Amino acid sequence: MENKSIYFYSLEFILLFNFEHSFSQAPNQINYQMVIRDNANQLVSNRPVRLRISLLADSMNATSAYVETHQVTSNTQGLVQLAIGGGTVVTGSFGSVPWSRSKMFAKIEIDPVGGTNYTLSSTTQLLSVTMH
Repeated sequence: MENKSIYFYSLEFILLFNFEHSFSQAPNQINYQMVIRDNANQLVSNRPVRLRISLLADSMNATSAYVETHQVTSNTQGLVQLAIGGGTVVTGSFGSVPWSRSKMFAKIEIDPVGGTNYTLSSTTQLLSVTMH
């Protein structure tokens, strides 16, 4: 019985150590999804679309710390899913994004016909979740 108890506490320590360690690292990628609509506000269904994602430090109007593009295909509901940090790099390095800044923003631009004529879709502050 005593050996099981030691094993349990050792496993608990390893899990807690790994859990704490995982919060001290910058993310490798960020899951992102959105519904694509065209200029007439109609769903863009089952079509290739292109997105340009810029990560901005400190404000919505800051210079981009990192920029990447994605070419994805929307589903029947116009939904696309991607991983920020997993696209084609335009400028910067995802690993050198200054995550420790007080505020980080994601600027999303789209071309609903799959080209490179991007229009601004949104700029949103990235928020993290902490556990206490």
